[in-house]
Amino acid sequence: MKKLSEFVSLLSPDDLIGFRDMPINSIACRPEELEKENTLYCVVDEFLQYGHWVQGSELLASLTAGTEKSSMGRVGALLLEHPIPEISLPQLIVSDARQAMARAAKYFFNSPDKPMKIIGITGTNGKTTTAHLINRLLTACGERAAALGTLGLYIGTEKHADTVYTT
Repeated sequence: MKKLSEFVSLLSPDDLIGFRDMPINSIACRPEELEKENTLYCVVDEFLQYGHWVQGSELLASLTAGTEKSSMGRVGALLLEHPIPEISLPQLIVSDARQAMARAAKYFFNSPDKPMKIIGITGTNGKTTTAHLINRLLTACGERAAALGTLGLYIGTEKHADTVYTT
């Protein structure tokens, strides 16, 4: 279990409002990810959700009003770029919320990328085919491999999850 004070030390926020130490049980940036109490909720401006661009501040506003209000009770602290005086939660104010969220997630999940070798594929055409060919070749050679893309998450030759977004 991580504590909010650990995130303060890690992220060195520009400002810290209403700090009180608490366990942090999860990290989220969308209301539907608020499943656990004391979630560090990251307000990231402009990201793609279900095919359209949304503002993190709009999602936060939906939490404080209407049907999502019960989810707001699961938020333990906020990570954001601009303070919101009317919210009485601890607020870690940073200059780049997206970068801070990435660092916080890496720390929270104990750097899951360290033991991995990651191959990124860019270009206009052939990314999915290339990713699946590499996955199959590595799997055939006895290596543990996975492919994440438009067709879903494959570990070896077995599909484990669908993906919501194109990658």
